[in-house]
Amino acid sequence: MTMAAGVNTVAAILFLISWALYLVAEAARTGAESKPQCDNADNSEEAKKLCNGYAAAAVWFIFGTVASLVAAGLSARLEVRNLMFMLSLALAAIAYTCEYGGKTSAIDEGGKSSYGDEYTDLKNGYGAGTVFFFFAFLAAISCAIMLGRYADRLWMGILTFFTFLGLWSIGLTGVYGGVSKYYCDQNNTGDTGKADNSFCDGYGFGAFVEAVAFVGSLWFAFLAYKSREDTSKLWIGWFVFALLSFLAYTSVFAANAQVYCNYITDFNNDKKCDGYSAAAFFVMLAMVAALLGLVFACRQMENFMHVMFMFSFSLFFLGYASYLGGQSVYNCKQDQDNADSNNTMGYDDLCDGYGAATFFSICAFVFTAIGSYFAYQGGDDAGPHQQMQDTAYPAGRDGLPPTTVTATIDDDYNKP
Repeated sequence: MTMAAGVNTVAAILFLISWALYLVAEAARTGAESKPQCDNADNSEEAKKLCNGYAAAAVWFIFGTVASLVAAGLSARLEVRNLMFMLSLALAAIAYTCEYGGKTSAIDEGGKSSYGDEYTDLKNGYGAGTVFFFFAFLAAISCAIMLGRYADRLWMGILTFFTFLGLWSIGLTGVYGGVSKYYCDQNNTGDTGKADNSFCDGYGFGAFVEAVAFVGSLWFAFLAYKSREDTSKLWIGWFVFALLSFLAYTSVFAANAQVYCNYITDFNNDKKCDGYSAAAFFVMLAMVAALLGLVFACRQMENFMHVMFMFSFSLFFLGYASYLGGQSVYNCKQDQDNADSNNTMGYDDLCDGYGAATFFSICAFVFTAIGSYFAYQGGDDAGPHQQMQDTAYPAGRDGLPPTTVTATIDDDYNKP
């Protein structure tokens, strides 16, 4: 292995550690969400469903973390690294399946009394997300099997990988679409009506963009089948997916920022305003980095392409940390304001859980930022193809790029 390839391997290890830290952050978030629901599970079937969904998701996120760390530890063995990384993506997909499945069951249990006449829109949206994230889980497992058993047929792994990305995107399309339709159908007036319109537009646009990402992913899966041994479109397809996904996240975060900055500003919601605003800004920058990565991929400038890959994720993790931090500060302030009351909202648990998640997401940002430096130091000859040649693997066999994760739907908006 050349020195440049060794430097690039360090970048890969740093990314895998960052991905593990992100999954830990998601485990902390879902664990925090489960605690107050589980405390109230004996008194409410709705709370029981949420408790089970969030708790199961937290467990799967932890398993995904372990898989990613194993991939980092065995990074020099590229075949094992790719397999374990796909396993971590599969475990993340099943975690979101549990989370959205719990929300679907809870909404069905709460019905009109908790969510109003349009509760079926939310139920159908989360239900669609549950189904397609489960299919994404199966696709990721299939990709891992293809990489393990058919190492000499790389196109099969690439095809199933883009199928996985497409199913992930259509899952988010269902979730965002359901949330959008729910708020579009509300008949509120004044600031509440304006907030409904913002959610309607923001989540609706996010659903549209994710649908485009779904179509794009299937197109690149088709190209992988058609061209077979030609893997040159792998990075182009990845950056197209990342660009569209970050655009969808920006739309969702911006919609929440508009609501909590302008329409629902009482009860410490200004903290959410700050968190969502910063999240939208940094994820928008991640989108720009992905766009630059796409340009470099089209021009086959591998050095800068790898830098933009790491840098886009670094900005995404920072944006997600901003969202988590806003939620943490909000719940901490709510806990302080309700310290003398008989509070059963679990603000203290959410304060601590989101605070821990923020810390882990910031750590992920730091590791990927450092990884950007090592990716740059690796040079053009330290790209995926060169690393494979150095280690006697088929050309283009180096780590498949990872997927993004769903932006958490804000459940604290006052339901009708």
